Amino acid sequence: MGEKPKKLLLAQELLEQGEFKEALRIIDKLDKASNLNDEEKLSYYLLKGSILFDLSQFEQSYKIAEQAYQESRGVKGGFYEIDILILIARNLIRLNKLDDALDILKQAEDLIRNYLQESSSTTNLKQRKATLFSLKASTYFFKGDSENALPNTEESLSLSNEIGDKKGIMVSLIQLGLIYFMYKGDWEKSLNYSEQAKELGEEIGIQKCRFKFAQNYVNLGNNYSGRGELDRALPYYE
Repeated sequence: MGEKPKKLLLAQELLEQGEFKEALRIIDKLDKASNLNDEEKLSYYLLKGSILFDLSQFEQSYKIAEQAYQESRGVKGGFYEIDILILIARNLIRLNKLDDALDILKQAEDLIRNYLQESSSTTNLKQRKATLFSLKASTYFFKGDSENALPNTEESLSLSNEIGDKKGIMVSLIQLGLIYFMYKGDWEKSLNYSEQAKELGEEIGIQKCRFKFAQNYVNLGNNYSGRGELDRALPYYE
């Protein structure tokens, strides 16, 4: 393996550890990825787009993901097209282009359905399907549509449990906590889901999903504040 693929692996490792700025510094050393083969180039785009997303640079991440999508059309093997569509959808959600995000997620869903009929890599596909349902849930949540947000979250949780994806489980639990607090008015269920998510997040490492974990802390604070337990609420707002 050459120097450049090694840097891709290092950047991926740093991204997973939540070291986003260092990951960006490493991957920027690859310049424009001009000497990478097609698959390595797509990995480069996906990594850089993901790092920029985690740094809240959504417009830049979106542009890179769009470029990656155009180049992924001719690459055989792997799940690059699915992963790139998921990255595009993540950015569209954060840019509040929710209908566009749902359109992109529909494309990814169709691809996953086709792959499931042909591929033996069912665990990898189920993980992507769980992510897709989670993103659909987030999109409907931000649209104020709890009737669609809830079943998509439950589907994501079921798939994440099936494959043992703790991060996916945590994200779904956080989403359930938010839905039951904000839309269902069931504070008991909301608190239960949010407390489970907090414990799991502390186990796997908060830095791996900072935005969602921050949402969970706010929801926990709101739950305890609503119960009049201000001493328990305040630490979650700090």
